[in-house]
Amino acid sequence: MWRAIVSILCAGGVLVSAQPASNTNQLIARLQDGRHARGTVDRRAPRSIDAAKALAARDLDFAVFDVESGSVDLPQLQASLRALREARGTQPPIAPLARIPRQANDAPEGIVRDLVNLGVSGIMFGHIDTRAQAERAIRALAGHGKGVWPLDPRGELIAVLMIESPVAIRNLEEIVTVPGAGALFFGPGDYSRSIGKPAKLPLVPPETEAATQAMLKACLSRKVACGYPVAGSPSVLKGEADRRVAEGFRLVTQVNLENF
Repeated sequence: MWRAIVSILCAGGVLVSAQPASNTNQLIARLQDGRHARGTVDRRAPRSIDAAKALAARDLDFAVFDVESGSVDLPQLQASLRALREARGTQPPIAPLARIPRQANDAPEGIVRDLVNLGVSGIMFGHIDTRAQAERAIRALAGHGKGVWPLDPRGELIAVLMIESPVAIRNLEEIVTVPGAGALFFGPGDYSRSIGKPAKLPLVPPETEAATQAMLKACLSRKVACGYPVAGSPSVLKGEADRRVAEGFRLVTQVNLENF
């Protein structure tokens, strides 16, 4: 019942065909075609037009505007999103996602509405530990007129659910099967801290790597896109990203920790 309701909401009240359609969201388009997507996570771009313009010059499919650690200046974020689009010009667009503030994880509806209204292409929901949290996250994104992919094959919004704790790993099967989950994305830094073994990325403890592979296996078995954040010095980023893509990860972000 809930899946049927969300499907109708995502299509603006009209049932849609199950056939895939071309999509203007660069990230979704690549996932629909079975390709991988490369992106980055940026904490400065939500607060700086210059930083947003710098993103536009990079070879990216998507960029995560990360506001997890603070409040959101909505007018500034809107200006940054506009700067990204305008600076990109005639090049293929970069899909802007937003990672919501940590304090909104348990009740994301309000901030998700605001961010979608500003023009983001998707939401990254942090610390998804249970099926109920995943369902609430996707409901928060549904009903905004653009549709949530893959519930709506023509949907322009994507929900990315972050897996960052042993509890989430234990609940993987329940989370990965939630209708509307566009991708699961692993958080090696937070996971390592949660088990009392802080990581110095890109190196992670064996337990964290085991959890990474468990999530990848669950995603591959259910044909759900799987993501991983490669972080470190510039000299290791591309090699690490290529390795994760070869393993089967389809969303890979690269973050230069020297500038993060």
